[in-house]
Amino acid sequence: MVAMHESTTTNIAPTGNQGGMRMWPSLETASRIYDGANITLVLALAFGVVATILIVWMGNVKEEYLRERIASLDLARVKLEVRIADRKLTQVQQNELTRRLTDLKEQHGTVIASPSTPESEWFARILTAPLVAAGWKMEILPGTPTATVLQPTGVVIQYAIDPELPLREGSKEAEAAERLAIALNELGIDATAVPGLMKPPQTIEIVISAK
Repeated sequence: MVAMHESTTTNIAPTGNQGGMRMWPSLETASRIYDGANITLVLALAFGVVATILIVWMGNVKEEYLRERIASLDLARVKLEVRIADRKLTQVQQNELTRRLTDLKEQHGTVIASPSTPESEWFARILTAPLVAAGWKMEILPGTPTATVLQPTGVVIQYAIDPELPLREGSKEAEAAERLAIALNELGIDATAVPGLMKPPQTIEIVISAK
């Protein structure tokens, strides 16, 4: 008969690592990282809000500058168009000019394009029509190839004075020249009234000069 041996169990003494694996990182390190991440997130959100405000603000400022620039360019374009456009008076404007000058009838004078260009010659005839309708006796003279009046430019209305007498500021020629210049400027035509020394007495010379 075979003898049976009793099984034996050997107990192993517990070690310091018994009871589970050690977690990484430590609680202190995890807390520091957590707090730092929260602070970073708050700062990032704050920077995002500031950046959004700056983007909207500076975008509006940029658009305002752009609008001003466009307005400036539009104004420059309009001025250029006016500068190069032919001078003209509509029929309604001619009728208004006649009405405003009728009480100064019997003015005598000439109209001349100087320098002579298709535009100045054409406007000389346009301007003469309402003056004649107002009772002014105006003669259109042949234009000159070069300007006889350098300054001022535009429509220059010269009224005669006698160099031997004081300047007759109250003369009817001076009044007629001034009122014509004012009326033309109000209609968008650059015009100036000036006394002239080399004219026959009691006359007006209208020079259609360069624009």
